[in-house]
Amino acid sequence: MTTAAQTAGRVGVSKLRHQARILWVIAATEYKLKYAGSALGYVWSVVKPLALFTLMYLVFGRLFHLVDISQYYPLALLIGIVIFSFFGDATSLGMTSVVANATLVRRLSFPRTIVPVAATITAAITFGVNALVVAGFVAWNGLTPQPDWILLIPLTLELYVVVVGVSLILSALFVFFRDIGQVWELALQLLFYATPVIYPVGFLPPWARDLAFLNPITQILQDVRALVLYPDPGGITITAPDALATLREERRYRVFADLERIAGRFPHAYWHSPQGKRNVVIWCSNDYLGMGQHPKVIGAVVETATRMGAGAGGTPLPYVGS
Repeated sequence: MTTAAQTAGRVGVSKLRHQARILWVIAATEYKLKYAGSALGYVWSVVKPLALFTLMYLVFGRLFHLVDISQYYPLALLIGIVIFSFFGDATSLGMTSVVANATLVRRLSFPRTIVPVAATITAAITFGVNALVVAGFVAWNGLTPQPDWILLIPLTLELYVVVVGVSLILSALFVFFRDIGQVWELALQLLFYATPVIYPVGFLPPWARDLAFLNPITQILQDVRALVLYPDPGGITITAPDALATLREERRYRVFADLERIAGRFPHAYWHSPQGKRNVVIWCSNDYLGMGQHPKVIGAVVETATRMGAGAGGTPLPYVGS
């Protein structure tokens, strides 16, 4: 029994090695043929996502000012484009792989699932090259590696599992329904804009945000960005002066002017500036063209204050016993 089990185990290992060899040969061959005869060759695997990134950055980052959201918006955009490009390329290659290798499937005896999986590995090689480009941009932006970046490994595996699963489903459907190719091409275009690749997910209303997270790519993308671009500050202490300095740098710090209205002389007023008392003119939409100085408005205020008192600011609700 032991000998038979050992023999079966050796046969199983040999079979797995044979299948792995077939898997790698198909994947490597497809990758070489993808850029065969091209002048730039493998450079295209980097040029295409960078060209898309440049266009999206100029349109949405600059023209629509999304770059003002965060100093890391360009990096967040590049990460989103690289991840979604891998998803789109891998699933598209996997979808047509069985039909494209029909002769190989008929002549050799091996599990048919190897063909679409090999197609995803071909796309994964390109993804690895693009990931190196992203790593270069991360280093250029001065981001230092953190211990929790190790979590990028399971996130990458999660992404690959999603890609393989979708590819297997599409490849099986494409054998019988060739229209799946057109449907998936349209679906990828819609998914690109439905996934927060260009814009932050926080821009979406709550109901749309819940729908967006039904897409597993959204969850993976957000987790990768959170790990790389927005790490947990941990025990870092931020002092009040530092916080105020940051607000001033971001031009979100506001100082209320010390103004003194002059009754009967709208729109003139006094401004108690750091340089001293100055005469100014105030045209404010909240003033309703001097209605605050109208005799009837002043009379109503005086009557109300006389009858109810001026109040003490915020007053808690009274307790009414049962």
